[in-house]
Amino acid sequence: MRSVFEVTMRAPHFVFFCLVSSAAFALEPKVQVKDVAIAGQRYSVVAVVEGPLLPVTITLERGAAYENCAPSTPLPLRRVVSKAGDTVLLEVGQATAGQKWRCAYQFKTALGDLDRAAPEDCSATLPFRPTGAYRVIQGFDGALTHKDRVRHALDFAMPEGTPVLAARAGVVTWIQDDAQDGTRAGGNTVSLLHGDGTLTQYAHLKRGSVLVREGQTISRGSVLAQSGSTNDVPVAPHLHFEVFVSPGPERKTLPFTLSLPGGACRAPKEGEEL
Repeated sequence: MRSVFEVTMRAPHFVFFCLVSSAAFALEPKVQVKDVAIAGQRYSVVAVVEGPLLPVTITLERGAAYENCAPSTPLPLRRVVSKAGDTVLLEVGQATAGQKWRCAYQFKTALGDLDRAAPEDCSATLPFRPTGAYRVIQGFDGALTHKDRVRHALDFAMPEGTPVLAARAGVVTWIQDDAQDGTRAGGNTVSLLHGDGTLTQYAHLKRGSVLVREGQTISRGSVLAQSGSTNDVPVAPHLHFEVFVSPGPERKTLPFTLSLPGGACRAPKEGEEL
C-alpha cells in the first residue's frame, strides 16, 4: 500500500490517501499514517497498526512534492512494527523557518520483517507426525525445482491425505484450496505469519482439505490440511515446506533449522527418512 500526506506552513494540513494496494496475500497489513502536532511548526508522523497480522514492515519515502522539509531521520526509512497501536516513524519540520513548505511522503507496507535473514533456530518442528516413513526427496538447492528464490525448501514424499501440521504458531495469511492436480504452480497452499517476521508455506495440498481460515491464529501442531499432489511438476505426491519473507515479487526463501525427533536441531537432508 502507498499513501501520501502534505503540509503547508500557514495552515498545516495533512492528506492521506491510498495510491496502490498490492494483493500478495488475501489479507494485507492494516496500517494508517497520521500527523500529530508537537509544537509550533513541527509534527510527528505516526503509523497506526492493527493486529493480528504482525509484525509488519513499513517503508516511508519522499513523495513528488518535497520543499523546505527537515525530517528527523534520513529517507527512505524502513521500520519493523511488532505491536499494534501507534508508532512514531519520524518528526518533520521546516528546514528554513518562515518560508513556504510542502512535504509529501508515501509509504509501503509488507507482512513480516523484510530484513530477516533467517528464522529463530529450531523454532519449528516437522510439518507432520514423524513415523520414519516420509523421505526428503528434495532438499535445499534441490536440482529439480529448488533454485534461486526457492532454493531453501524441503519436499517430503508422503501419501495423499496425510495430515499436514503447523510447524510453529502463527496467523493464517493465505489459503488456496480449489486447485485441481497440476493446474496451478504450487497447487493448493496454506501460509502462516510468525512472530519473528518470517512466514511458512505448506504446498501441493489435497483439494478441499484445508481446515483453517485466513486471519485465524494457529498453534504449533494444529492440523492445517491434508497432503496431496496439486503441483504443476510431474513428481510423486509430496508436501512442499518453506520459510520465506517479502511476499510478492521480491519473495525469497530463507535457510532454516527444525527441531527433529531425538533433540537434533538442523535442516533435514535429501534422502533422509523422518
